[in-house]
Amino acid sequence: MNHLKKCTAVVFGTLILTGCNLIGENYDYTPPTVSLTSSGIELEEANTNWYTKKGISEHSTVINADMFALAKEQKPVTVPAGSNESIEFNHEDFLLEEVTVTLWKKGEHTQLEVDHKSKEFTLPSEKGTYVIEVNLNTDHGTAQYIGNLQIDE
Repeated sequence: MNHLKKCTAVVFGTLILTGCNLIGENYDYTPPTVSLTSSGIELEEANTNWYTKKGISEHSTVINADMFALAKEQKPVTVPAGSNESIEFNHEDFLLEEVTVTLWKKGEHTQLEVDHKSKEFTLPSEKGTYVIEVNLNTDHGTAQYIGNLQIDE
């Protein structure tokens, strides 16, 4: 009988400890929303291929083939030339493997250098209207985000 009590206590203790971790954890398996902290702009989700641990999530594939048309639908946000920006996610329930930031102006593109630890980058000093494209490569898949920037002095 004493052996049964010990086994019951061990099983009960194990369930309590693992149950706290399983019940207390609340993961968001959807693609994050992406915003730029200095300008406050929330970028529009364009093309994603996002997975959960159980397979493809309900909102896994979003396809907007023409990112430039999507950007034109957005109101341009004015930002200072040469200013520093950083990328912010509403959740980080994924492992970020790579992030790229590309600016498009009149069909020409410039890939900006991104500090992968802080997710910071510097906008160009040349004034004009730009489409900003942020691409995430994660352990849950890929996601593309688009915005419309007006760089001014």
